[in-house]
Amino acid sequence: MLSGWRVMSEDKTRARFGRTLKDIRKRRGLSQFQLAIKLGKTPSKIAQYEVGKRNPTRRSIAEIATTLKATPDEHDELLMAAGFMPEHIEIAEDATAAVRLALRGHKHISEEDKQRILDIVAEIEARQKTDGV
Repeated sequence: MLSGWRVMSEDKTRARFGRTLKDIRKRRGLSQFQLAIKLGKTPSKIAQYEVGKRNPTRRSIAEIATTLKATPDEHDELLMAAGFMPEHIEIAEDATAAVRLALRGHKHISEEDKQRILDIVAEIEARQKTDGV
């Protein structure tokens, strides 16, 4: 089944998931201890996730997302950070929209650079329409 498919190496997966979990947890104003209590897990398990020493399962991610009251985008961010396919896939109407969706979760790309990329894609789309492609 495709929903369980991982799309990144295990080391990168654990590290990226840990950073993403920590970011969302902090946005909610929770400590590792508070999140662990809400999840019925040990604080050390949360710490292991956040430092990249433990791999989450899809089920664990769903429990964490529910406990954090994650938005669909945040849930997908956790899934993708762990190397899983997202659940809330949006279908883009055109290339610009598809690229916008792809760039949405990339915090390492500045907003200015994201806009440059979108401008290039929009320019290519406009040229293709003019050329009848």
